[in-house]
Amino acid sequence: MVAVKYTKYIMFNPKCSEMLKPKIKSELRESLDEADRILDQDLLPEAIQKYNGLLTQVSKEKEPRLWGYIQGNQGLGYLRLSLSIDAETNLARAIGAFGEALQVCNEKDTPLEFALLQNNLAAAYSYLAEYQDEASNILKVITTCETTKPVLENYIQGFNPKQRPVEYTIAMAMLGIIYNALGEYREREVNLEQAIQCCQTGLTYVGVEQLPSLYALLYYNLGHALDLCSDFLQTEENRKQALEAYEAALAIYNGNPCYLLEFLYVKNCQANLFIDQAQANNQQEYLNTAIRACQEALKVFTGDQKYPLGYALILHNLGSACKILSKTRNKAEYLEKALHYFSQVLAVEELSRYSEVRASTYLNIAIIHVELGEIREPSVYLPQAIQSFENAIQIYRVETYPIRYGISQSHLGNAYLTLSNIDTPKENLLKAVRAYEAAMSVMDSTKQPISYAKNQYYLGSAYLKLASITDRNVNVAQAITYFEAALTVITHETEPLDCAAAENGRGEAYLLLTENEPKDEYFTKAIQAFEAGIKAFALNQSSFQYAGILINLALACYAYSRIRNREGYLGKALKVFHDVFKIITIEKYPLPYAEAQNQMAHVLMAMAEINQKEYNLELAIKACEEALKVFSFKDYPEQYAKTESDLGDGYLSLAGTVRKQVDLTKAFKAFEACLQYFTAENRPREFAINTTKIGMTYQLMAEMAESYSFKNLAEFREYQAARLSEALRAFMDALYVLDAVNYPAEYAQVYTNIGSVYALMANIRNKKENLVNAISAFQEALLVYTSETYPVDHRRVNSYLELAQQQL
Repeated sequence: MVAVKYTKYIMFNPKCSEMLKPKIKSELRESLDEADRILDQDLLPEAIQKYNGLLTQVSKEKEPRLWGYIQGNQGLGYLRLSLSIDAETNLARAIGAFGEALQVCNEKDTPLEFALLQNNLAAAYSYLAEYQDEASNILKVITTCETTKPVLENYIQGFNPKQRPVEYTIAMAMLGIIYNALGEYREREVNLEQAIQCCQTGLTYVGVEQLPSLYALLYYNLGHALDLCSDFLQTEENRKQALEAYEAALAIYNGNPCYLLEFLYVKNCQANLFIDQAQANNQQEYLNTAIRACQEALKVFTGDQKYPLGYALILHNLGSACKILSKTRNKAEYLEKALHYFSQVLAVEELSRYSEVRASTYLNIAIIHVELGEIREPSVYLPQAIQSFENAIQIYRVETYPIRYGISQSHLGNAYLTLSNIDTPKENLLKAVRAYEAAMSVMDSTKQPISYAKNQYYLGSAYLKLASITDRNVNVAQAITYFEAALTVITHETEPLDCAAAENGRGEAYLLLTENEPKDEYFTKAIQAFEAGIKAFALNQSSFQYAGILINLALACYAYSRIRNREGYLGKALKVFHDVFKIITIEKYPLPYAEAQNQMAHVLMAMAEINQKEYNLELAIKACEEALKVFSFKDYPEQYAKTESDLGDGYLSLAGTVRKQVDLTKAFKAFEACLQYFTAENRPREFAINTTKIGMTYQLMAEMAESYSFKNLAEFREYQAARLSEALRAFMDALYVLDAVNYPAEYAQVYTNIGSVYALMANIRNKKENLVNAISAFQEALLVYTSETYPVDHRRVNSYLELAQQQL
């Protein structure tokens, strides 16, 4: 996950000293010039007080243009003051002042003054939308800008810019502001391109020496439009031109206390763009430059007392830079640094509860918590991430921020999907589905095809997990539908890694269907999907994800070998595992290495049943031993127990070779080892199975006693009797947890084994008594192994019973 970008367009103004002024009585000129000078110096309370005094000396009826000019500048003072303190109060005053000024200023007589007032009014509504009536105030921004735009366009019609360069440049600057503002809310690409054109045209007729603030304002607006265009055009040239424009503006703003707000915001825009460059080009020097830009901005002031939004944006960009640095440096350390900066943003008291920067901060904090959960305790960090995602969604309302709403919902779905692995799976998976559906509800599949398709893939993943819990066939069908829909957009050529992931999901879905219905069709489609996923990795065949799909292909072939071309598919599975271990080594990926070794051991044991028994069993044993280098009882008790059980199976199967006595001893030790975890209380079924295998090991020792050396017949029989007694004791231990109702197959098999042991003991001593016991055990097994339910086992055990009865 990348750091989420935040941009907020701030509508600045040229300095009063560069604007046209109405005619004024000589006795008031000095006072007005002083008020304008104080406003230009950003001494806002003093300027507002001066304008208040002037309003008592000017008549609205007799000098309407002058009165409107003073009201407008007073409103501008309140507007800029709202960015420091008492935002809602000062914005209300600013809107009131602009409204008063517009009563005496109209588009016909004074179009430039009208446009300036309208733009300032739009700015006030834009800022107020962060505190109250968001939708209503944003609509007012749009309406105000749309009203002003034709006024300026008509004004410059037939206008000779060479004769009146100042007026023309002011008009183009105002139009650039309008198009940038409209680009925040509608037809972004069209409006931003118009903003670029207006600013570039305006810069043709003004010089930095003549009108420095207007010059800087045009470059700021040009940079902003180019910056945002680079988001959807993804062009290096746009970013380069935007940086050049910001540099030109900063050449005026830097070091001048009259431009503190402008400096802070443009410096943040510059840092934001450097962060974009770093993410686009994977170049760390851009991040270092972004951090330096933020640090330069921080030197201007030491806290959030003045311009809290500017301060918050600096912290936001520092958090974003650290977030990205976490991918190449000490991950945990830089994630913690990023979390520190983002948390400081939320601590800025003057920041609106509904501010978009607050929403962006919540979203970034949530993403950081997800990533910390990957390297620390997910049960701690994922719930925190979910809370932060939900906080972001409360601000990113679907009506106003549909794109950010969709992004947040998609991330929220991913968090629930991950949380389902460790807590209340069904509940969290259903929440993930709802989040993905909410994300897709605001996406246009034609305009955002990749994002839409990725959410289809996420939905497929959620339904696939649900299928292992409930309504298997229904949920698998849903999963396949979404995976296949995603794959119509995400292809090998356009998005190879995402394509591979979707193909892998589709393969897993079909493989899941084979567990209940082992149809050729399902196996074939699963294998085809995995092979398609492998094909998508044509240029990246050393990645961990590539190895994961290879493993799934091997497991699909292993499963298919049970019903078709056994030797052929087992051979294919082993060949695929050979490729897996070119990527997954014990040094780089210890846990996946051990899991894959254990899976390969199962394939080798299956191959041993049909071909080169001793050779394949030795390889299977070696694979289990490799897995146990990682699966210690302390760190991975369950995997340790399962692998020890598999190792015991391998040695037990090798009993027919020349090393059978050694192998049986090793089998016994392996089964005993797994019982450290598989206890009768915690894992009764596994306890019974492995205790039964211990009994089978003792039984086999007794049966193979003829191949061992003994001093005499008595010693031979004593050895056999001792081994059979141990076998009987182990089988009885298994029956401690087994019954015919809950574990019918296992229960019947143990009684079959007991019957076989008694039959063998009958050849050593107490023939009649042991045969009676054998018959009784076989009869107990046949109560479960009926001819209708277990026909093969019924015939097998019935033959044992008949033989015992004949011997009796």
